[in-house]
Amino acid sequence: MTAPKRNILFLLTIQFGYHTDTYMYCKYLNKSRFNVSYFCFDMQLPKMNLPDVDVVYVNLHKNKLLRYLIFISELNRFIRSNKYDLIFHVHTKYTLLIRLFNLFQPIVLDIRTGDLSDTKLIRYLKNKEIKLFALLYRHVSVISASLARKMAIPERKSFILPLGGEFQKIPAKSFNFLKLLYVGTMDNRNIHDTVYGLSEYINRHPSEKISYDIVGTGSTYWLGLLNKAIADTNLSDTVCLHGNKSLSEVLPFFEMCNIGIVYIPQRDYYEFQPSTKLYESLLAGMPVIATNTYENRTSLKEECGILTEDYPTSFCNALEQINANKHLYNSDRIKMLYRDSSWDNIVKNKLEKYFDYCFE
Repeated sequence: MTAPKRNILFLLTIQFGYHTDTYMYCKYLNKSRFNVSYFCFDMQLPKMNLPDVDVVYVNLHKNKLLRYLIFISELNRFIRSNKYDLIFHVHTKYTLLIRLFNLFQPIVLDIRTGDLSDTKLIRYLKNKEIKLFALLYRHVSVISASLARKMAIPERKSFILPLGGEFQKIPAKSFNFLKLLYVGTMDNRNIHDTVYGLSEYINRHPSEKISYDIVGTGSTYWLGLLNKAIADTNLSDTVCLHGNKSLSEVLPFFEMCNIGIVYIPQRDYYEFQPSTKLYESLLAGMPVIATNTYENRTSLKEECGILTEDYPTSFCNALEQINANKHLYNSDRIKMLYRDSSWDNIVKNKLEKYFDYCFE
């Protein structure tokens, strides 16, 4: 006799399709086993849809306090009128209130990140908050073992649900010249340093052909630093800033470029924070230049890229190493080495098995 389908609710304030991890969970969950819903704000972004995924939107009120009160109220009403076998709650603002109003609901707390505030005291207090919130849940999933240890989440209740990337069925790369790609936020990433490093590389190797595509956006301050770096170095013909793109709009860049840039500042609060862009680049067959953080050191295989420190001259040196090794890189092998980290694999072999464990 076929087992009844389980009802799963993904709960996150970010609009559906704009949080990569949960979008991929919804995309690859076995719909013959699970009915999938997603509850979020309508942030007035273009709506993305997936077959057999029911998305419930709450209007985003202009007043920040009021918007969350409305969100929680609508959520409570929605949960009480629908029966879910499991609610997968990605930690966000007002996690405590959401949990307290739904103490008897089967909820998993998912921790995708520790606090990344610049101020040490704020980071300490916010991380303490997350640790305390985790006490209210029977099951807690965490993005990495190192972050789980940092957050002191007990092993008996934690499950490591790692980052991944979309396996890209694109032709093998040629490495005749370097075509760099950075995809992600500009905020607090010091991407302007990579432009100064690129300028140093070009000054050392003026005859080398190279390009740099940057996809993403950020606050006025960080975009200003990036645009200033491009102007200071006279690299407007080499560096192209494309702005924000949807998941489907990013694919052509992975097809066109051949070197992924995974640039995370070397701060203690980023050490245990894996990067989606690392796996996305590798699963597109692109070797990467990644900053020398704990998670990047742990994840990046030697034949798949170069580690750099987070300042321009080190980035320049990494470009030199990548260029010297470019004849050694093999796109198909890179993709094969990271096939287990594809989203379809993670959902099938980790997330679905975790859900089955939570149902017990």
